[in-house]
Amino acid sequence: MAIPRGSINHDIFSDLMNFARTFIDPKLCNKANKETIENLKSVLSTTYPLRYFSFLPYARTSFYATLKALNIEKGSEILMTPFNICPMSNIIDNLGIKPIFVDINLNDFGPDYKDLEKHLRKKDVKCFLLTYLFGYVPDLDIILNLCKKYNVILIEDISQNIGSKFKNRPLGTFGEVAFYSSSLTKYVDSYNGSFLLTKNKEISYKVEKFSNELSQPSKKRIQTIILKTLVWNICLNKYIFSSIVYPFLNLISKLYPRIFAKLTGPSIKIKRSDYLPDFYFESISEIQAELLIKELKKLNSLLKSRRNNAKLALESMGSNSDYFFNSLEKFQIQYKSNYITFWQFILKVKNTSIQRETLFANRVETGITNLPNLAEMYNVKLKNATSLKEKYIYLPLHNYIGISGYKRIFKILKSNF
Repeated sequence: MAIPRGSINHDIFSDLMNFARTFIDPKLCNKANKETIENLKSVLSTTYPLRYFSFLPYARTSFYATLKALNIEKGSEILMTPFNICPMSNIIDNLGIKPIFVDINLNDFGPDYKDLEKHLRKKDVKCFLLTYLFGYVPDLDIILNLCKKYNVILIEDISQNIGSKFKNRPLGTFGEVAFYSSSLTKYVDSYNGSFLLTKNKEISYKVEKFSNELSQPSKKRIQTIILKTLVWNICLNKYIFSSIVYPFLNLISKLYPRIFAKLTGPSIKIKRSDYLPDFYFESISEIQAELLIKELKKLNSLLKSRRNNAKLALESMGSNSDYFFNSLEKFQIQYKSNYITFWQFILKVKNTSIQRETLFANRVETGITNLPNLAEMYNVKLKNATSLKEKYIYLPLHNYIGISGYKRIFKILKSNF
């Protein structure tokens, strides 16, 4: 059986039904009603108590609303880790803010802590956008102490780390503001949409005022997102992927390698621009809010399953397991002390291109992070960020792989040691 790199976390029938529902009841594509929003807040408050919540169409919109609410002035500096979607840099450019990039570390994929302090010393830095990566958990004690020491506001992007915890406290509750993107392949995927949380009443008031002024969602846009999700869901189904999609991709890889690279590469264009499309400023829709509630309720069982798959993978590594980590010792400490959710299971390899090709030839489709290194767009070179693209790949995690399947994958990987 061929193995895809990822999956959609709701069933095909649900996507098919939701697509049909938007035609039967077009009001589902309108702005979410107050009752649904209140229910959504109630569900979120079980994980994030004593927080104010706002709901927006995209994480990029939440980021925009955050910077406006914090009164980050034009010409100010914002510190950020380099991996995020390109629209985040467009938000920064649109607001006339100067991004300063701190390198990542290759153990927990948070910031390089020495590089972080070096940049935080600068007096012009107003806030730090911390984008957690892959479901791994950085050392929040260090980060919080540094932000407090230099009087810099922490903003958390938990899009890849919903459900992760540091010392039994959920990520998203450490900064002044946090936001989540419920987009395709995320643990909580609601046909896009975003929620923002803060403990600051004044910030919440400003974000809510911004949210209330957003326009009605586009029915066509919502339907297009649902249809795209449905297509992905069908293609990533283990039987369809194995019998149809993988043979197709295998043929394309041989005949049209550029098209193959495009099909398996990033879906969001990598291009700097200060232009912000109108759809960034549409409200979250009723059907997105409804699905957010449903998927949030499933999150704990999904995380339990994901961590179990990661455990099976770790048990399958055998000898030379330390090769697959920048520091096996640090990984084990983090794995035991914090709640890593493994949105992606990251493996260190000698060369990502060679390993991906070898795995694909053996019917295992995987990849590297499709997030761009935003620092490169500003002509900033970061050693570890570059290394992440060149030497780290995803290990597919699926319930149907099992011990024997993981052992086969590691055997293939070790053949290229």
